[in-house]
Amino acid sequence: MILTKKILKFQKLIGTVKRTFVKKVRTDTVLKFYRTMIIPTLVYGSDIWNLTKQQERRMEAAEMKLLRPLAGYTLLDHKQNKYIRQELGIANIIDVTHNYINRWHEHVERMSSDRVPRKLHNYTVFAEEKKKLVGSLTEKKLPTERCTGRNGEREKSSRQKKSDDRRH
Repeated sequence: MILTKKILKFQKLIGTVKRTFVKKVRTDTVLKFYRTMIIPTLVYGSDIWNLTKQQERRMEAAEMKLLRPLAGYTLLDHKQNKYIRQELGIANIIDVTHNYINRWHEHVERMSSDRVPRKLHNYTVFAEEKKKLVGSLTEKKLPTERCTGRNGEREKSSRQKKSDDRRH
């Protein structure tokens, strides 16, 4: 969910830059803005992401919507993405994201073993703990009876009453 919102924000930023700057400002200026503002906005917090192929494709498509017109091409020119990136001197956004993630993991591995990020990074859930955790999340403990407050009598819950009424 958070990753989807990040990708949508990235797409909106690309669209805004494309509408605002592309034909009005030099290519070098747009690329500097892209490198200093848009990429860090996307990559911030990516240290815990697990990107799916669909999310990678969406990120790459949004990036190419900006880079293709900057290089002076349209989709009808049938230029490969890697050729356009090479011409502009831009690294693939997926590679940038994966490098950021790898740097974060290396940073965590260098931490002392008593630091919380290191403990969380190396934490594994054992089968018994996982069963307890999943069981507690999926169990629905609905009371079958409840106290009315009068004379300590108990009566059936409204759900139980409804199910009894349906049976009769």
